[in-house]
Amino acid sequence: MSQNEVDFNGFRSEIAAIESVFDKPFVLKGNFINWNISFIAKIFPKVLFIHSIRHPFYNAQSLFEARLKFFGDINRWYSYKPPEYEFLQNLDPYAQVAGQVYFTNKAIEDGFDHIEESKWLQSNYSDFCSSPIDLSNLIQQKLADLHYQIPNATYDDNLDFNNTNVVRLSDYECKKIIDAYKEFSGIAITL
Repeated sequence: MSQNEVDFNGFRSEIAAIESVFDKPFVLKGNFINWNISFIAKIFPKVLFIHSIRHPFYNAQSLFEARLKFFGDINRWYSYKPPEYEFLQNLDPYAQVAGQVYFTNKAIEDGFDHIEESKWLQSNYSDFCSSPIDLSNLIQQKLADLHYQIPNATYDDNLDFNNTNVVRLSDYECKKIIDAYKEFSGIAITL
């Protein structure tokens, strides 16, 4: 479906209805929106995009492991397909997950380049895991800057999340993902 075929008013009305029923703001995981950030920003003038930036290897490792968990097969694609899928599908699974991470993050960054900085926020995954209250405070400030009234959240001072940035693949598999990521990005990542 092209952007010209989208019922803007209907889409906005559906989101407003969800907010009304639950009496809360609408929040969703990006997935298909990752490739339509500037388009969504036009439809929703007071939107806030939050990008949790995770080390690309660990992101690729999670996708690789999800293939095994959900399908029992490293050759089956898991999760959303970037526009580069046609190219990626002909590569080995290590290059596929590295490319999936690279192209998805690139699409998000490119999307942010085309909207006002007031509409997006980037957060480091590891920092979020160790101190989610810091991200909550940043989100509340960004929303306040967009003229949203958000009640202050209260957190247990000891609240944190399990950081899953742990190598679980073999040295061979790690090297394949790291080498493939460098081919796409030109960046040599290290663990």
